[in-house]
Amino acid sequence: ARLMQGFDSPSGIPYGRVNLKTGEKGNAGWMKNRASLAEFGTLQVEFRYLAAVTGKHEYAEAVERIFQILEYLQPDDGLIPIYVVNTGKTPAVWDEFQRVSFGSHGDSAYEYMLKIWLQGGRREMMYRHMYDRSIDALHEQLLFHSNLNGLAYVAQRQETKSSKRPVYIHSMEHLTCFLGGTLALGAYTDPNGLDSVKAQRDLRTARALTYTCYQMYQNTETGAAPEAVSFNEKHHDLKAQNRSEYYLLRPETVESFYILNKLTGDPIYREWGWEIFQSIERYCKLPVAYGKLKNVNHINEEPQDMLESFFLSETLKYLYLLQDPDSDLDLLSSVVFNTEAHPLRMLSLIPKHSRTSSGGHDGFPYLGSEPTSDAVSSFVSRGGGRYEEYKTGDSPYDPISQDIRDKSDELARKRRSFIVSAMKHAWHGYKTYAFGHDELLPRSMKGNDPWGGMGTTLVDSLDTLWLMDLRAEFWEARDWVRDHLNHDNVATVSVFETTIRSLGGLLSAYDLSDDITFLNKADDLGSRLLKAFDSPSGIPYGQVHLQTGEGSNIAWVASSALLAEYATLQVEFRYLARATGKKEYAIKAERIFEIIEDLQPHSGLLSLQTLNLQTEPRFRGDHISFGAMGDSAYEYMLKQWLQGGRKETKYRLMYDKAIQGLHNELLVKSTPSGLLYVAEKVNGKILHKMDHLVCFLSGTLALGAYTDPYGVYSPRAQRDLRTAKSLAYTCYQMYARTSTGLAPEYIEYVSDGDLGGIAIGDSHYNLRPEFVETMYVLHQLTEDPAYREWGWEVFQAIQTNCKTEAAYGSLEDVNNAGNQLPQDEMESFFLAETLKYLFLMFDPDTNLDLQEKV
Repeated sequence: ARLMQGFDSPSGIPYGRVNLKTGEKGNAGWMKNRASLAEFGTLQVEFRYLAAVTGKHEYAEAVERIFQILEYLQPDDGLIPIYVVNTGKTPAVWDEFQRVSFGSHGDSAYEYMLKIWLQGGRREMMYRHMYDRSIDALHEQLLFHSNLNGLAYVAQRQETKSSKRPVYIHSMEHLTCFLGGTLALGAYTDPNGLDSVKAQRDLRTARALTYTCYQMYQNTETGAAPEAVSFNEKHHDLKAQNRSEYYLLRPETVESFYILNKLTGDPIYREWGWEIFQSIERYCKLPVAYGKLKNVNHINEEPQDMLESFFLSETLKYLYLLQDPDSDLDLLSSVVFNTEAHPLRMLSLIPKHSRTSSGGHDGFPYLGSEPTSDAVSSFVSRGGGRYEEYKTGDSPYDPISQDIRDKSDELARKRRSFIVSAMKHAWHGYKTYAFGHDELLPRSMKGNDPWGGMGTTLVDSLDTLWLMDLRAEFWEARDWVRDHLNHDNVATVSVFETTIRSLGGLLSAYDLSDDITFLNKADDLGSRLLKAFDSPSGIPYGQVHLQTGEGSNIAWVASSALLAEYATLQVEFRYLARATGKKEYAIKAERIFEIIEDLQPHSGLLSLQTLNLQTEPRFRGDHISFGAMGDSAYEYMLKQWLQGGRKETKYRLMYDKAIQGLHNELLVKSTPSGLLYVAEKVNGKILHKMDHLVCFLSGTLALGAYTDPYGVYSPRAQRDLRTAKSLAYTCYQMYARTSTGLAPEYIEYVSDGDLGGIAIGDSHYNLRPEFVETMYVLHQLTEDPAYREWGWEVFQAIQTNCKTEAAYGSLEDVNNAGNQLPQDEMESFFLAETLKYLFLMFDPDTNLDLQEKV
């Protein structure tokens, strides 16, 4: 906390010094208005760890902001000059004298580019990209070989305002010897694999540089290395520089020996390390400790009266670890060493907020009571206004103790069984009265085929059955798919609905079970749907005839395609391409986003309709919405980036641009309740209306925040997470403020309307999943039990108001509790999404990692 006072500079680049008593800060005297790259670029591993164990996000936010600035300052060649002016509002490279160095003032900044990425679980790709750019430039510009013996070394580059071209200094400091270990670590964790061209290049360079560093020791009388050596002298391959003949007991070379031995298993590095240890013992040992050498070529001089702390914390530690085959420190997946050799666990291995705050949370107010059958089926809405502390998007009970998490999980397991029972009830009704039909009519108890007669509810529900461990039901459904699902007899279908429900359902069932039946059927369906992509513009038709392949748009939009429909096909078709090896599935689906990228305006917000019958697609009208006809397009921007391993940055950039536009133009607070909502925009004018469909957005924003390339504690990610939580609270109020406890299809915001500023627009409840989807995602990421409580209220309201003899039905009026029967409709998404998300929310034992699966 005291050190953080030094971060309070106009530029965001911290001062070099701070008075821990007074908080007074400034740069070192000789540095004046500038900061050293190696100093301000080597704080992140420690402060990010501190943020994780204390729950104080400001520690991480401050140091990650530094790297955002560094990314901006990093030139195309990746090499950042060692001095940055930090006393003005805008940080800038000091242009009086620009030196690039992997030695003093530069070294550990490059080390931390890699280590921050490793510390964060290799997910924050900005850091890895910065590291890779720097290492590419190292090879292109700074890596040389000496004249006599071809020893690899890293030169320095410098230029001044008056210089016409850069000057290279052919010397290398002992500090640079850290680089062999860092390069090896980077090679073994290369996203493209150790066998990739770059990884093998970096590993060769690591070995070659480390050999040079070993020669720096071998080339002296004492066997200790000088502080710096020069190359390309006429008579010397390595020569201690003037005034650099001293040895400070430095750790960098033995650090590289340790890493290379640990990764490669090559015993030569242990031999070299043992030679150095013996030299230290012989020439640096004093009666009480060890001292530095004034001249590494004077064997009869006494050690000097100086012992830096890094000798104990780094040099001896690395020498010990080098000779210790029993150490279980895993450099690739468990720990990162900070630049002073202090090992710290990867952030994902730290129990979240492991240090409980002084107040504790054993009295956490939002752990509900154990479920009973009577209570579940006789739910009475408790009204809105509760949980007010969540309204602004804060985390009022963060950190949450492990005890509370355990209690929440214990309660969730008891509630989980009720949700499984609900699925069994709905599935039994479907199997009894509508098996093989698209939908069950839950009151008249017969089948209905609005989606072409493809068994949509059955196919859409396959993965729900699997996840709930209803395996007998799953395999029976598989048999129907194998023996009876036939797309030959299906006429015109919605490309969008068929893709997300049927194609998605088949692919997920294949992904979970590895049963080839599902992939074969998916391939057949996908090949038929793909014909809709053959429009003049590349934006697919909204409909396709599965027998003839004839495409057409939906009648009411005629010459246009709908944004949410054509931009929500990619996750499924990209997976199908990978699973079948048929690249055309991905090529045509990805082509759509190439078009969207060209059409996306500066605001990032996309119009709902696109003219797709001519060769040059363009937007039609100016209606912007995160609700109907727009919603999932923004969701798939993020999910494609995640699906592709976070490497296709185009999708993330499109997503970030859109979310910035959301914050700039569409977020509004209601009067008088002060609830945050997402408005629509029509011809430049705000329409104060929000669909229930928009409630997906909180989960998407939270997922985007937790996977932000700048880190979850970056200002942008924290902004998005606050918005996610605040919107989720608004969606909860859409449920809590009705007499049934269920939400209407959309709401309009008026200054003096009912529900404290919310007027119900369409009072219909369609068993929609978006809110419980968001509750699942937010709980999965934050572990806050309040989200489970909100979800449990929704489930009880469904049980009380929507259950029929055969299954569940929608409601006509959410404010007419006890005076109406469910309607005779049950969309497939109730089993495929609503019940699935409710189950997963209350199932602490399912191992679905949202950052590994989409």
